Amino acid sequence: MAFQGDRDGGRFEVLHYSFDKSRYEVWNENGEKLHSGELGTRANATISADGRRVATSDFESAEVRDALTGETLFHTACEECLRIRLSRDGAYLMTYSAKRRLELWDVARRKSIWSESARAGSPSDTLDISGDGKWVLWSRGLDLFLVALETGNELELRLDDSIQDAKFSWDSTRLAVLTAGTIAVWAMERLRPLWRVGNFSSVIQEVYWSGDDSALEILYDSLGTQLVDSATGTRFANFPVTHPGAFGTQEIVLSSLRYRISRGNGIWEMWALPPPDDAPPRESLRRVLSEAGLEARGVDLVDAAPAPPTVGSVPSKR
Repeated sequence: MAFQGDRDGGRFEVLHYSFDKSRYEVWNENGEKLHSGELGTRANATISADGRRVATSDFESAEVRDALTGETLFHTACEECLRIRLSRDGAYLMTYSAKRRLELWDVARRKSIWSESARAGSPSDTLDISGDGKWVLWSRGLDLFLVALETGNELELRLDDSIQDAKFSWDSTRLAVLTAGTIAVWAMERLRPLWRVGNFSSVIQEVYWSGDDSALEILYDSLGTQLVDSATGTRFANFPVTHPGAFGTQEIVLSSLRYRISRGNGIWEMWALPPPDDAPPRESLRRVLSEAGLEARGVDLVDAAPAPPTVGSVPSKR
């Protein structure tokens, strides 16, 4: 079971995957299922940043569909299109096939407008298309390739370790790259490095941008999600898995930072996140201690009658 959300977190896609037959669903943050569809062998699915289109693929083809009605807007024969990405409005679809061919499709014109085979990586390598549809990227081992579609200009980064994931910011001005050793952000202008911090986890990881591009969401396989300040690289929030030990457990934070999804044992729940605490530090400390049933006396914390929480996480209707 895999999740992909749109930019504002209002809609997200759920892929129920099995080798022979899969199913995708489109939900909103109110816990309402908007649409679902059946897929074939070795399926994949994703959703556009504006939440209006979904892309699907299986052993034989790739499609772009309306996220509400399921109407097919684009179809192409694509043998084992294992990886797919949509531009911000779903106008462009990027595919990677098992024949090691990368291709970019113009959905409205129903034609291929760019392709690459000689430097394509393996199915485990990453790919992305910028929200404005002007750049594509893909990785191969330690190397990250970027191509400007309008001019054909190319950029290349040689990283410190194998690349786990890379994604353009929603506004297409920055690039986040995750390797086995580091987390880093570059400005797209002249591919200028902005910051880099160590990555100390050995599990499989993915990187996403929050809807306002202020944070990176680092998803650690079966461990949870960590939020990182996209301007400085400072880690500021951690969401461990709600169901440790469950099969396929994971904690996913939607890009709006308003909700998180807890997954495990083939089911999922969506929970509201409390808004940022912008109260004065003294007031915030007093509230947190009161809710925890503690009281500060000098440098010591002692038991006190707990106050009811002012903000709580409420499960969705799911």
